[in-house]
Amino acid sequence: MKKELKKNIYETVSTLRNLFIKMKVMLEEEQDKSHTAKEINGIKTELEACRRTSTKGKIETPSDRERELPKTVIREVLPSHDHPQ
Repeated sequence: MKKELKKNIYETVSTLRNLFIKMKVMLEEEQDKSHTAKEINGIKTELEACRRTSTKGKIETPSDRERELPKTVIREVLPSHDHPQ
């Protein structure tokens, strides 16, 4: 009878430990998700602030972000070799 009781207690304690470990892992994962979401929101806020300051007071719209910058390459046209000058 004592052996069965000891075995039953051991199994119950083992089951409880495993459940506590699973709960701890789940809680840590939720905290990581929450922490990551807070970091993302903070970075988004910083990005919007940078966009506002870089446009010198003008709020940047999505169409402004898609617009291409003007090309600044200077092309030099050389005289043709057929016509002497």
